[in-house]
Amino acid sequence: MKLLSSLFLFLSLLLLAFQSTESKTPLIKRSVNLRTGISDDYKYDSLGRLLQVQSSRGEKTVFEYIDTLVVKQFFSSPKSKVKKDTFFLNNKNLVILISANIERIMYNKCMYDSRGRLTLLANYVGGKPMRQTYYTWSGDNLKNTTSIDEKGKPQSIVSYSYFTDKPNTISNTNTGLGFLGPESKYLLKESVGLAAVTTSSDTFHIVYHYQMDEKNAVKLKVGYNAKGELVDSTSYSYY
Repeated sequence: MKLLSSLFLFLSLLLLAFQSTESKTPLIKRSVNLRTGISDDYKYDSLGRLLQVQSSRGEKTVFEYIDTLVVKQFFSSPKSKVKKDTFFLNNKNLVILISANIERIMYNKCMYDSRGRLTLLANYVGGKPMRQTYYTWSGDNLKNTTSIDEKGKPQSIVSYSYFTDKPNTISNTNTGLGFLGPESKYLLKESVGLAAVTTSSDTFHIVYHYQMDEKNAVKLKVGYNAKGELVDSTSYSYY
């Protein structure tokens, strides 16, 4: 009887471990821009937070986590001047303020809905409001974005549609950037909009296609514009 109980406990623990592994968010190990051949390699800490992105061009981005701060440093080359951004997080570990270390004082304020999804990204330069982007959600996916300038004039309007059977495995959480907030649950199918609503010539329409691996994660993403021209081709591998 004791042997059977021990065996049952072992099998239960094994099942829990298997379920935990299966439900774990897949973290991207490498992405490759197949149009340029440039690759990015990603490294994470034990909590799945992004620590470093190393580009095949020699560029490197490093992240440091200090209490409610995330410090991002970008090195365009080993001897270059460091570009630094600081992300200030709220009590839900979502960024509410982004401060950029550049010649002019620039920062972004972020607002979220009750599900922790981004609803507003407001840009300020020298303390003055500049561009604001509003995010509208429908169900589990981002429905559209609308950007306006400092005078309230629309700058861009973009709408999105999605696949219903392809999970999004190339989101913020899959690159250890969960503090930027969740993204759409499913993969983007089409994006349609105006890059600048003042001229109709700035309209765009991009259609996306994907190849999935054996775990139903994205291994290839391609995008074509309205003329059938390839505008995006990226491959992914995971840990």
